[in-house]
Amino acid sequence: MKVKKWKVLGLAGALVLGYAVSSNAGVMLKAGENTYADFGFWTQVKFDTMTKLDEGGKTTYTFDVPDARITIEGKMTKDVEFFSDVVMSASNNAALEEGGLNIAVMPEFQVRIGKIRVPFTREQLIPSYSSVVANGAWWDPQEIWGVEIFNNPSFMQSGANIGPAGLLEDVNAGAVFHGEIPGGLFKYAVGLFNEGERLGDTNAGLEVTARLEFTPVMLGFKPAPSIETKGWESDTYFGKAGDILTIGLGLMKTTAIDKGATTNFWINAPDDLKPFGIGVDAFFEKKLPGAPFVLDLTGGFVSISDSHFYKNASNQLEKGDTTYYYAQAQGLIDQTFGIGKPAFYLRYEGAKADYYDKTNDATYSRFAVGCNYYIKDAVEKINIGIDHVSYSDGIKNTLSRWNKKDSVTDFYVQLQVMF
Repeated sequence: MKVKKWKVLGLAGALVLGYAVSSNAGVMLKAGENTYADFGFWTQVKFDTMTKLDEGGKTTYTFDVPDARITIEGKMTKDVEFFSDVVMSASNNAALEEGGLNIAVMPEFQVRIGKIRVPFTREQLIPSYSSVVANGAWWDPQEIWGVEIFNNPSFMQSGANIGPAGLLEDVNAGAVFHGEIPGGLFKYAVGLFNEGERLGDTNAGLEVTARLEFTPVMLGFKPAPSIETKGWESDTYFGKAGDILTIGLGLMKTTAIDKGATTNFWINAPDDLKPFGIGVDAFFEKKLPGAPFVLDLTGGFVSISDSHFYKNASNQLEKGDTTYYYAQAQGLIDQTFGIGKPAFYLRYEGAKADYYDKTNDATYSRFAVGCNYYIKDAVEKINIGIDHVSYSDGIKNTLSRWNKKDSVTDFYVQLQVMF
């Protein structure tokens, strides 16, 4: 019986491996018409020349691997899709970056569940491999905005997940109900997620997000393509999807701090802190007629009320708000030079948070400029760029007390491969 059993298993293994094929996505193992898995390996390697603000302005030169991951995507049955991205770190640890199931009942109604993308802003739906700028959105190399401002005792802020770095996280554990109206006029997503590191009654509720995308198809535009299994979108589609115009509206509501919660820095929060966010964004792509040129434009604005606590003039905790806005453009020369196609980009970001007595806001600005050299679209890419971030207004005195500068510039070269 043992011999027969191993013969059967060996035959089954041979049949599965017999379906292995090579592709840009990696290797596919296919066991039936609606049962298969794509395996891939993606990586990014980078060289930085950066001014380190916390080292007195000293310039450093660093090689790094920002991301190296093994990807799996496929179908269990006709209607059940699965995916998993496992990222390996420089310390030789591996962690699940994203993963879960998508139940594709019909185009109008699907359910994605697992550790997945948060559908609030468009930027949260764009993975680093599909981003025009290598440093991604909300670049803050010292984590001053996302950690120091909201945790430092001298700043008297609130908790670990308060502020843009926590409230605008890309990935969280939860479920998303999503779908689209045939023809692409509307696309929607409603998500329920864990609240994260809530101060007070931990895990006592859920974060709720909602996103609606509108495309004026009656004017000849097409919606931005997306990977429905993962909920991913992209900064560019290389002019291959026609003229695109997508306008998005997002909402977010969560509870971050319970009344009476304490930290090492202050005692008894005066009230519940329930951040509420609203965002609008737009994406436009057009391949110019009669010219080998593809233009991509995107921008957005996010307002989060009650995003954090701050000290007022009476030395009391008070609720504060945060705003964030950005604009980005890339022009792709849709003609091969050597082995790839060059593209040039610009990006601006700005953010402002209530600070001392609402008279001295904490302000953040970022400018990025660079060139992408696309080989097989984004499957292989070389990114050469300059990134500059600065902090001003109320934050400058705090930075001085921390012995940090108020601006940093990053010159970098990043290579990307997706197999």
